[in-house]
Amino acid sequence: MRRNCRIITVYVLLFLLLCGGAIFAQDADPAGSANPAGSAETENLSTVAAPSVTVRISDDSAETGVPWTITFFVDWDFPDEVTVIPPPFAFFMNLERIAKTPRFTDAHIQTVIEYRFIPAREGSFILEPFTVITPEGSIKTVSHSLIIRPAVARQRIHRARAFWEGKLNSPSAAYPPGAGSAAAGAPPGQMAAGERLDLILRVTGLDQAGMALPPSGFFMPEVPQGAILVSSPATAQERAGGIALKLILIPLEGDFTLPARVLERENTRFEIPALRIKVNQPLNKNPAQENSLEPPASENIPNAGTALFSQTDENLQRFLEGSENKLKRSHILALIIILFFFVIIAILVCFTFFRGLKTKGSEKHEFWGNS
Repeated sequence: MRRNCRIITVYVLLFLLLCGGAIFAQDADPAGSANPAGSAETENLSTVAAPSVTVRISDDSAETGVPWTITFFVDWDFPDEVTVIPPPFAFFMNLERIAKTPRFTDAHIQTVIEYRFIPAREGSFILEPFTVITPEGSIKTVSHSLIIRPAVARQRIHRARAFWEGKLNSPSAAYPPGAGSAAAGAPPGQMAAGERLDLILRVTGLDQAGMALPPSGFFMPEVPQGAILVSSPATAQERAGGIALKLILIPLEGDFTLPARVLERENTRFEIPALRIKVNQPLNKNPAQENSLEPPASENIPNAGTALFSQTDENLQRFLEGSENKLKRSHILALIIILFFFVIIAILVCFTFFRGLKTKGSEKHEFWGNS
């Protein structure tokens, strides 16, 4: 009896030992099962495999005070069903924000979760794995080694505002009908070919940057084709008022365009806007007027200088016509006087001639009577 009890006890102990070893092997985490760097550990909460997760970091190193981000791309269609549990990090980084958005690709929809941190301490740190939880399972990302360096002193960039000004320098400018006039100080939107436009590039905001106005050559643009563009010197008073560049523009053909530019000097950035001016061809002239000295009258645009010039020309023409008429009358009068003198002289000659004949006849008569 005792022998049978001992045998039963041995079998029971062997059975318990086998069951305990199986349970221990199932629960234990065997050595060497850790995933290599760049992969993720998966802990299934159900029999279905969890979706894949891709981790992207902004850089392996960071600077204190400069934002540093870690982004998770989860293959899950519904962002509200994705949860990320971060590891402890408060002793070397501060969490600034968490952003969760869907990402649409050609094949499927992903959930993008971005953690933005502000590094607070210098040194080398280990960012422990994050846990990504979805309805189909959870995933643990790998840890990251992060080196935080002290912030580099950066020079602040100041922005200087630049804008164009312009004024037409041609009193007899002939615009097509309905062209209108430009606003005060602003360059005109259009002008005629061959006209002169005085352009000014004015810069403001240099007081905050604490720098002097650069020389005019620093702002000189490339001269586009179909136009004459030359620089004009600016006085010290004009430069003190912010005039960085003075230009003289004479367009010849085609629209005039200067592209927008960004120039940098020391700690100041100059943002120069684009300039576009439509160039119109001059008004057509009458072929009969082109061969004459009289300038064509400007009928479309009443211009005071043109009207005065035309009026003066008409008065001069009338004066010349009157002078010519007076000269003709003077010539006729002189011819009449000359003819009158010729007639008088002819009469006197004839009278003298006939008187001489009569005297000679009387003398012959007296001679024959005495004989």
